[in-house]
Amino acid sequence: MPYFESANHFIISGSVFNDIQGDPATIEHIKEILEGQERQKIMAWVSPIDVSAKHFDVTSVREPGTGEWFLNSDAFKEWERSIGRALWCPGIPGAGKTVLTSLIIDHLRSLQLREPVGTIALAWIYFNYKEAAIQTPDAIHLNLIRQLAGSSTQLYTLLKSSYYKKDPNSQPSPWQLIPDMHILTRDFAKVFVVVDALDECAEKNRIIFLKLMAHLQTSGANILITSRDHVYDSIAHSELIGIQKVDISGTTDDITKFINSRLSQPNHLAQIIKAWPPLHKEIVTAIVGSCKGMFLMATFHIESLEKKHNAGEIRETLRSLPPTFDDIYDDAMNRIENDNHHSKLALQVLSFLVYARRQLTWLELQHFLAIRPGDTEFHDEYITDNVRATAGGADERRHVV
Repeated sequence: MPYFESANHFIISGSVFNDIQGDPATIEHIKEILEGQERQKIMAWVSPIDVSAKHFDVTSVREPGTGEWFLNSDAFKEWERSIGRALWCPGIPGAGKTVLTSLIIDHLRSLQLREPVGTIALAWIYFNYKEAAIQTPDAIHLNLIRQLAGSSTQLYTLLKSSYYKKDPNSQPSPWQLIPDMHILTRDFAKVFVVVDALDECAEKNRIIFLKLMAHLQTSGANILITSRDHVYDSIAHSELIGIQKVDISGTTDDITKFINSRLSQPNHLAQIIKAWPPLHKEIVTAIVGSCKGMFLMATFHIESLEKKHNAGEIRETLRSLPPTFDDIYDDAMNRIENDNHHSKLALQVLSFLVYARRQLTWLELQHFLAIRPGDTEFHDEYITDNVRATAGGADERRHVV
């Protein structure tokens, strides 16, 4: 039986050491723990960015059964079968590009798990304009190296050697670490790199990043990029070869599944629908017909309906759904300004969210709001408990606004 659960507690007395010398299983267990901790340190030295956390967040909001049209498309199947191919998937804001990216990643992970270890490598990036300070070209390059090394013993061995030769307290240079891009791909039968929201990569960094993608492509990697349409020039003038384009838009079937799922959640709107069953079809038909293939617009419409008090108000709203995002935002601002009780608080919340450099947790937002002009100390009696009712678009599962 092991004498400890973690190498953090690796303190062995002389008598215990004598006992485990004759127990090969325990010695092997110790070795595995120490090697695991060493690997974590080396990988964190290469890149501290955790791409799995973002992927988990996005996957958690994906509606099962949506996005299958893309995986079944001829363009994607051809990209998946080939070597050294590039696929660009642009879409309008709110079309579900990031959620579709999570589906693509999970599909490729499943493919990876079905093959022998080390056959297929997969790396991904979710760009976020609020993380521009940490998503520099070198930082992204290093993170790709880290992800690919997770599937290659040979590549990890190179990183381990560099870790002990150089100062482990300094950030390595990606080109010094792996000077030849072919080293990243040579050990695999297939390499997939999936990039979401290229438009959120700072423009000055985008050219450098696309050059990196071109190097990977010529080394045999398959590259898939999602973005808004306005990065066309960056894509067109990049060194990527034979780029195929597939437009992303929410299909009627996918958006219908999404709306049905939202309407099934236990809340006041669901209670009204239960009392007035025809409302369900009316809501689905109206929103699908007005959201123009945008999941985000469908979300705004549903949130608007959730604030109504009865079936009559819901039907009135359905007859005049805002047709554009500008109209939706104008409507939201009018509601805020006309709310005598919460207008000031709502505008404060909006200001903090707009100027925040990253997503805020509920507690952080409450603490910001509790600070008064001239305060030199924090006073918890100013913490507002009903902030959640004021801030729309919040994610309860992640405890963030």
